[in-house]
Amino acid sequence: MKINSLPFQKVITDSTKKFVKIKTQDYLEQGAYKIVDQGQEYVCGFTNDEGNINFVDIPAIVFGDHTCVLKYIDFPFAIGADGAKVLLVDSEIADTKYVYFYLRTIQLPDAGYSRHFKFLKTRNIALPENKDDQTRIANLLNQVESLISKRQQSIQLLDELLKSTFLDMFGDPIANTKKWEIKPFTYFAKVDTTMTKEFDQYSDYPHIGIGNIEKETGKLYGYKLVKDENLTSGKYIFTPEHIIYSKIRPNLNKVALPNFHGLASADAYPILVDHNKTNKYFFTYVLRSASFLTFILQYCDRANIPKVNKKQLQLMKCINPPKPLQDEFASIVQQVEQTKVHYHNSLDELKNLFDSLSQRAFRGELNLSRMELSKEETISSGIEEPVTKSDSLSLKKINLEKVTNITDGEIFSYLSNEPMRIDGLVRKWHEDAGLESIHFEEVHFDSLKERLLQMLKEKKLVQTFEYTEVLLKTKS
Repeated sequence: MKINSLPFQKVITDSTKKFVKIKTQDYLEQGAYKIVDQGQEYVCGFTNDEGNINFVDIPAIVFGDHTCVLKYIDFPFAIGADGAKVLLVDSEIADTKYVYFYLRTIQLPDAGYSRHFKFLKTRNIALPENKDDQTRIANLLNQVESLISKRQQSIQLLDELLKSTFLDMFGDPIANTKKWEIKPFTYFAKVDTTMTKEFDQYSDYPHIGIGNIEKETGKLYGYKLVKDENLTSGKYIFTPEHIIYSKIRPNLNKVALPNFHGLASADAYPILVDHNKTNKYFFTYVLRSASFLTFILQYCDRANIPKVNKKQLQLMKCINPPKPLQDEFASIVQQVEQTKVHYHNSLDELKNLFDSLSQRAFRGELNLSRMELSKEETISSGIEEPVTKSDSLSLKKINLEKVTNITDGEIFSYLSNEPMRIDGLVRKWHEDAGLESIHFEEVHFDSLKERLLQMLKEKKLVQTFEYTEVLLKTKS
């Protein structure tokens, strides 16, 4: 595949002046038309004023002059106030979606909140000479990105499922809607302020700062070992038995469950529960609950950086359900977390696959001659060696309509005789649909698994726990 390198201005035109800029105070929460700006959110607001909408210059690419955020837009829209650049691609020589994916690979200098378009427009665009090949590459990358999005949604659904399960089992932990016994924070746990500056002794330990804790979910990411950081101030020691609670900006709701030994920033508190009275999973979900967040925010010092101290944290009083019920919830959390580990590994594989395909495509190393141009075509073996066995993905063409169109009635019929695991139900449906043998872990079935999780949230199905099995059954 021959690749030509063309100047930015030969391929792309800055057409921002063709679009009406809408002030932030004029955004609607809902409306007929979408407003796109340079922020992280894909759509920042809405408008009902048809006169502000550009219906002609689409598809387009929106570039954040300050943020460097890139968005592909294929619907009529208006742009937000300052900083959004609307880029139009010459359709005679280039596919807009292809150019969008290519621009995402360009590394620009970090100029802070200064403008970055001046850097972007100096770059060349690598274009396959055959425009059909550009379209094929765009379709391929779009399909993989869609799988990435579905996997992220699967993880989010599991997080929501755990929150819903907690509320179903225990009710509101602060308002005590189920009338449990009430106990103070110190009954359940203590803030463990064991600190060290002896970093040589802990050189191979991970160091967790509050920036390494994902808000709401508590996922730990991006951390380094102590020996790889220039630490000077004292750090808290934690173990797999601790909960890590961020005392800075508590509104971000950063509560982590580490499964390793490490050191934590002094901006967080390691919390150690009394195993005779509770468990770390139950207590973590108390600390992550919306009602606890409301409670603790009333003590924040908003004069500078919002934070809470140990004394304020220990003012909390919450429910004390029977210990066996708390432990049952802990078992559910652990099972779901195991599934999330698998999903996160799958997500990492998909992201690596996307990066690998992007690099090879933009270097002209993919043979796309047997790949159909149709955007509905699934990823198939028509691409020469896009993935290897190590990618753990068998991207086959299958009849996805049969999977995605399953009705609630069909799901109920499968569960009418006895409870089933989610993967067992998927396999049964797959067999009855006459599809060729395929592994449950394959990403093609995400939509069906998400459907089951959604039915759980809607209380159309319930879970039952037998020994180590998590089963689905109809709600009796």
